[in-house]
Amino acid sequence: MRIIFIFIGLCLSGCTNRREVQPAFYHWKSTLALTDTEVDYLNALKIKRLYVKFFDVFWDASLQMPAPTASLVIQRLPEQEIVPCIFITNQTFKQLADNQIFMLANRVVLKLEELWLQTQDRTLREVQFDCDWTGATRERFFQFLQAIQQQRPAWLLSVTIRLHQIRDYKQTGVPPVPRGMLMFYNTGDLESWSEDNSILNLRLAEGYLTSDALQRYPMPLDVALPIFAWGVLFREGRMIRLLNNLQTAQLSDTSRFQLLSPQRFEVRQSTFLDGHYLYAGDRLRLESVRAEQLIRSAHLLRSQLKNQNLTVSFYHLDTATIKYFPYEALDAACKAF
Repeated sequence: MRIIFIFIGLCLSGCTNRREVQPAFYHWKSTLALTDTEVDYLNALKIKRLYVKFFDVFWDASLQMPAPTASLVIQRLPEQEIVPCIFITNQTFKQLADNQIFMLANRVVLKLEELWLQTQDRTLREVQFDCDWTGATRERFFQFLQAIQQQRPAWLLSVTIRLHQIRDYKQTGVPPVPRGMLMFYNTGDLESWSEDNSILNLRLAEGYLTSDALQRYPMPLDVALPIFAWGVLFREGRMIRLLNNLQTAQLSDTSRFQLLSPQRFEVRQSTFLDGHYLYAGDRLRLESVRAEQLIRSAHLLRSQLKNQNLTVSFYHLDTATIKYFPYEALDAACKAF
């Protein structure tokens, strides 16, 4: 298995111009306390950078103002460089008044610096903002980014970019920052029962990249690839919930779950599953990503990416997830770029 992954990666990488590729990881939990397994995994891949979610910002309807939540607690400081990430809902910028933009930027800066003290005097170099902005919210989001930069000019700012923002950039605009991270996942129709894999539907993803969309996008882009899994729960034909890291083995009790087709199950009798109560008649679709899909993603993207220095970040770091991916598999995906 190990030899196959390395061979595939080297063959694919040999077909392109030489590019410097640096692997990285996202950490998207509220407590940063890497396990020994995770530390060993990062070291095996020679990971030098972690994109770590520091907090979320959502719109508090009762207060009629933005509010932070899910602030990070650091219990074990990793050796890797930390890039703090702040997730901000698009709803926040829908509701935000123009005269609140600078105030929000100031509060985010102060909150981030407060949490950064946990990193024991490390230098804060880059901050990444994760927001699925639209054409309707672009101006406020972009003004927010400019306000952050004005308050902390030494920070390098980056943003996450979705495929629809690449394809429709003339409508959604290009953020006023030097670099973006293309989130190359969640490409399918999550809410459709007929969808096979909403995490990484390469056929639909390819449709966003027609006419050399990435080459025309006026910003250097890094890439984030998925290595997570979940179960999509449907009730009365409607998607209602995601069950993270759900695996087929957890649905092996045939008295409770009936296999309908590969990766699709129906609940035969009401039961608890991972702390969630399921009703008889509920349906589950299991979704995950295979190592070969990561290499196919790299093959699809590599000829369109313009920059010769590329970060390939995997979402996300979790012992329950990485055990399904030998580190050689992720190394092969990086080499494929």
